[in-house]
Amino acid sequence: MPIVSVIMPVHNAALYLHSSITSILNQTFSDFEFIIVDDGSTDESIEIIESFTDSRIQILRHSKALGVSAAMNKAFNVCKGQFIARMDADDVSLPKRFERQVNYMLAHSEVDIVFSRIEQIDVYGNPAGSWLDDERTIDFKDIKRLLPWRNCLANPTFMMRSFLTKKYSLPLKFHVAEDYAYWLMILSHGHLVAKVDDVLLQYRIHPASLTVSSNRTNPNRRYLEFQWNYFKMILSNGPYNDFHFRFLLSFLSNLISYPWRSFVKPAISAALKVWRARPFALWKKYRNLKKILQSQQFASGNLFFFFPFYHVGGAERVHSDILRCVEELNPIVFFTKKSENDGFLARFEKSARCIDLADLCRYPVFKNWTYELISEYINAKEKATLFGCNSIAMYEMIPGLKREVRVIDLIHAFVHPEETGPEKWSFPVVSRIDLRVLISQKTIEELKVFYRNNRVDSSLLNRVKFIRNYTQIPEFVFTEASAPGALKVLYVGRASAEKRIHLIGRIAHEVRLILPQIAFRFIGKDLETAMNDLWRNDCEFVGEISTDEELGEELKRAHFLIMTSSREGFPMVIMEAMAYGVATLSTAVGDIPNVISHGENGYLLFGASEDEIVGQAVQTIVSLNSDRVKLAEVQRSARNYAEEEFGWDRFCKSYREILVG
Repeated sequence: MPIVSVIMPVHNAALYLHSSITSILNQTFSDFEFIIVDDGSTDESIEIIESFTDSRIQILRHSKALGVSAAMNKAFNVCKGQFIARMDADDVSLPKRFERQVNYMLAHSEVDIVFSRIEQIDVYGNPAGSWLDDERTIDFKDIKRLLPWRNCLANPTFMMRSFLTKKYSLPLKFHVAEDYAYWLMILSHGHLVAKVDDVLLQYRIHPASLTVSSNRTNPNRRYLEFQWNYFKMILSNGPYNDFHFRFLLSFLSNLISYPWRSFVKPAISAALKVWRARPFALWKKYRNLKKILQSQQFASGNLFFFFPFYHVGGAERVHSDILRCVEELNPIVFFTKKSENDGFLARFEKSARCIDLADLCRYPVFKNWTYELISEYINAKEKATLFGCNSIAMYEMIPGLKREVRVIDLIHAFVHPEETGPEKWSFPVVSRIDLRVLISQKTIEELKVFYRNNRVDSSLLNRVKFIRNYTQIPEFVFTEASAPGALKVLYVGRASAEKRIHLIGRIAHEVRLILPQIAFRFIGKDLETAMNDLWRNDCEFVGEISTDEELGEELKRAHFLIMTSSREGFPMVIMEAMAYGVATLSTAVGDIPNVISHGENGYLLFGASEDEIVGQAVQTIVSLNSDRVKLAEVQRSARNYAEEEFGWDRFCKSYREILVG
């Protein structure tokens, strides 16, 4: 029988799941069973779980999501361990966590539950601040004093004696903070709780986490609702003691202060925010927008584009290319969010008349006025066409448009199921979209599933069109890998979580231990800060570049483009690399396997785990360093494929057909 039973509830947690599972399997204390509950996930979570072959793992699957409490209670029923530990699917347990907690429990028989302190981390694993209530409540008396007022226990750090799971189930009536209710209930019955005064878990803060999601909508009201529900539970079941009397005082205090915290204080804050936003300046911008739309310069044209940004980016490059196809028709572009820089603004201005709406779209009153003004302007045009991508403003504006206005949107790739994105923004107006352009076959398949799961009329799939992106085919003779000199490996992109550039850092480190002459160059913003210190010295960081010429020079010198993403549509940079005769080395995600033929015009990484991905990449690079002739053949094939499939004529003809007819 194992000493510890570890429970991990999982629901659409693919982004961080592999590292969370790995952190448990790498514990210095190894006598445990690992019960992973897949609670109706619709992303790649189950595939990631099943990629592990460790005999300690036991998978419980729910066909539909039951919620965290129900998932935990079902897992309690199958646990065999003397102690029960919790783990969340986006956090990281430090290696000695179980060792420290088991030793503590064995040495303190009077303690029924032991927690630890946490370190908060961001999506990249970097420190993201501390939780003061956690740091200030180490002793039991401090925990017991503060807990009736607010939670000070990090739920994914607990380890408790198994008899408690037979005595107390997680309450199902709480949609959030079910763990807080559980600890209140257990402490009210006199059980002793302790906390190890060491950080044993890294608690990840990210947009899709339940904590962040629940705090987005009136956290004061949600907390008061929680306290009221728990108070009703006390009245029904007891016990009536000093601990719950202090909870009642906390509830009454929050009830009295609720109007101030939820209405008066936010109203004052909103007023200050509006004042700081310079409402008179916004009014001036709104009036100026009205004059612009009424001017002779904007009297002609019936093509309107909505894009969020004009800063440097793969999507922005595609958007500016689409405008080039119809520039003689005087299109108008509305930018709806604040761009980080002016990197691609000149590209847009060369092909269209551009209006920046970012400031006007930030504040509700001005946003509504702006939508009404632009809707009236578009409705007045004959045979108007509206085209947008990644702009929530466009979808919000659609209800105000006449039915005669043709609406087209472009979706580069689906977001993670727990995140928000174009397919979700567009859902309320999906029947009003006349045509949807998708750039990858993978995304088309995901859209079919999305429609089916959300009971969207399947006939709307007839409004979907596939158009592959374009990249310029440079006229130069590229330097093949068969030429002498060290190989150069290039990464171009963001540091977002799904890119997993920490894997490229590991690959660089392991390759350079064997072949120190091979160079790994990283192009993009803030990539260095997202890289682990251990591997940073094996990487060269160029920073962000904004011109095609600069990127072209980098690609001319590269032999491999490397990508280790957990998900993709079809990245623009792969097309650009192939056009320069660069061999792609990428995980087999999204539409990439539909373009990259393994060993012919690039190389795919099929590993299910991060360790396998790293191992395959290292082996491929080292092997091809010895077989330069083979690598040169792959380079030529990549270039030939790009010439045939990624040309300007095909791209431009497709977009002119849907925009002009």
